[in-house]
Amino acid sequence: MRNISRISFVVLIIFSNFLLVSCKNRVYKIVTEKKNPTEYIFNISKDSLYKTMTVKLTFLRIMSIMSIKDKINVPSEISKLFSQVINKQDIFLLSDGGYWKSKIYQKKNGEFLDYRVSFYLHLENIDENHTKVSIRTIEPKVIVGKDLLPSPPHFVRNSKIMVVEPSTIEEYEILLEIGKLVGEKEMQLLILPNEKSKIEIVKY
Repeated sequence: MRNISRISFVVLIIFSNFLLVSCKNRVYKIVTEKKNPTEYIFNISKDSLYKTMTVKLTFLRIMSIMSIKDKINVPSEISKLFSQVINKQDIFLLSDGGYWKSKIYQKKNGEFLDYRVSFYLHLENIDENHTKVSIRTIEPKVIVGKDLLPSPPHFVRNSKIMVVEPSTIEEYEILLEIGKLVGEKEMQLLILPNEKSKIEIVKY
């Protein structure tokens, strides 16, 4: 009887901790009515834009800039895209172990969550002086907390992740950075959440 009581007590403690952790992992999403563009036509040839991006697009310290020469080191779906002739001057921005800070997903206390994501940039020739860059978002997710118990093989508490929808903010930040590199002057301002933006709960 005493053993049963002890087991019940342990189960109660574990369950209480689980509820506490779950409560801490509540996620809030700032809803923006307008979205940012995820593609843009730049006033530059495709060859020149590709060279500029692969050499000078260095503001993304947490990402690796990969091109067709790196196709054996990228995920299989990206390697297949690189293998198509039409995509030979595309660029893959690989999340390299670091995180962005999300601008729309946050904790109850207002702290924004770590955001891990990669991007595939497709360059399309419009004419000899214009190139369209389209951005595809790859595996966007936020870190919502830690597992309750350590896991093998290193017996650490692994990060708990939640797959999320792209915000379009980071995508357009990349386009704006490309615009700076090539001297683009007509790009619209970045759309960010403001004090009037609606907030909704997206996870418990």
